[in-house]
Amino acid sequence: KSSFIPKGPSSDEKSVNGEENLRRLKATENTLLDARVFHALWNNKRLIPDSWKGQIVCFPGTVLRGPDGYRNVFCLCWGGDDWNWRYYWLGSAWRANSLSAVLAKTA
Repeated sequence: KSSFIPKGPSSDEKSVNGEENLRRLKATENTLLDARVFHALWNNKRLIPDSWKGQIVCFPGTVLRGPDGYRNVFCLCWGGDDWNWRYYWLGSAWRANSLSAVLAKTA
């Protein structure tokens, strides 16, 4: 079953550091979706759920390190009439209402 976890753990947080968010996500029993899932969706955009439009959906299962040493994750973003992709720096403050793609552990 796929679902999404808010990057911040509570609605009263306006932002959370990306590294802290990743630490919190890893502490759950959920599977963090990675660059392979991002790539599959990017190459098959018809598979991206309409409910994602207007959201930033990050894929925290793969952390990329740039030549500058910064750690980043891939994200899908709706641009109004088409999908775009970005990478988000884990050292920045992330809005708590953005989403991280995970597979929820089933009981």
